[in-house]
Amino acid sequence: MRCLFLSLLTACLCGAAPTNKGTPLGWLRKQINPRTKLVASYADRPTCWLYTQALAVIAFAEAGGEDARHAQGILSFLRERREKGERGGSFWRFAYQANGSSGGTYTTTGANAWVAMAIAYYEAKTGDRQFRAMGLESLEWMRHHCLRSFGDERGVVMADKNYPQSRHDDTTIFSVEHNLDAYSAFRSLGILSVRKEYLAIAADLRQFLTKTLHDGKRFRGGARLPDKLNHAFYLDAQSWGVLALGTGYKGCLTLAEETCRVEGKSHKLNGRQVRGLVGFTEWAKSTHLWPEGTEGMVAAYYLVGDREKADEYHAQTRRFAEALDADPTDNALGVPYATADTKGLATCESVAGTVWFYLNERQVNPFRPPLPKAAR
Repeated sequence: MRCLFLSLLTACLCGAAPTNKGTPLGWLRKQINPRTKLVASYADRPTCWLYTQALAVIAFAEAGGEDARHAQGILSFLRERREKGERGGSFWRFAYQANGSSGGTYTTTGANAWVAMAIAYYEAKTGDRQFRAMGLESLEWMRHHCLRSFGDERGVVMADKNYPQSRHDDTTIFSVEHNLDAYSAFRSLGILSVRKEYLAIAADLRQFLTKTLHDGKRFRGGARLPDKLNHAFYLDAQSWGVLALGTGYKGCLTLAEETCRVEGKSHKLNGRQVRGLVGFTEWAKSTHLWPEGTEGMVAAYYLVGDREKADEYHAQTRRFAEALDADPTDNALGVPYATADTKGLATCESVAGTVWFYLNERQVNPFRPPLPKAAR
């Protein structure tokens, strides 16, 4: 006991930082609204992006136990708030507020696909099928509202309508990320439900992604009707492409590191500061550090077996989070969304950064849920 006292006293006198006891799950639990069960996407505001609700479902389902109830709570809210599509199926808005009020009228294919992905992941981990029908309704909405032909192939466009909030007509734009999301959703729920028509759509989306949206070395930015290709270089298109389509596309990671790696970044948060951070940014023309995207690369590195790089960048994200943690002695550790040298992005702790960090702690792939062998 006397040795323990002296050790603590020495640590205090020398200014040694206490060991951080926080966990990503602890931070996610703190973000839950007790009434609606939604998870606030950021530490400093009540916005609940649909995509981050899907991420939270995946994280809580992966954790299991009592946390699976948190996943169930989010999905139960979404079951009550789904809206019928004009030509069939159902969908959700792009965002809600933590109190359950609407966050706007806009919606996107990718965010809806992530909910379907989350439903598949939840069912695969828990065996609970109560939300499968809701997931299939989402596939029907994408099928009848967002599936378009591009030459001899077909993919999903970014939205079902030309919403005024968008800078472009999203009914004409094919995003690589949205098509990867939709591919995973149709594949996973098609396998679970043994629905050949959904697996056929998944096969078409894979063909579109690998033949048109991939140039032989990396994934393009996307495409636009009637026949224009977007050659911009986006980080998520590369990392998510590997996660969704497999290790055959690992060459994309080399180009991503060459194009989007940033280093020497600093950040202030919660009265603390950290310097010398290394990670990835969003696309070829941005310079801020983006932990969500960095952890997407970490997941892809783990998948292709490059543990050295995965561990290296994952450790950088942990350093980012722990150095800026407001209370290292509590049970919560949130990951900031981005460094401050950008415009329009949150710089506080975020669900997106935190969930991707947690999934890499478990080394799981949200694009490929652990489907029962009998269902594959």
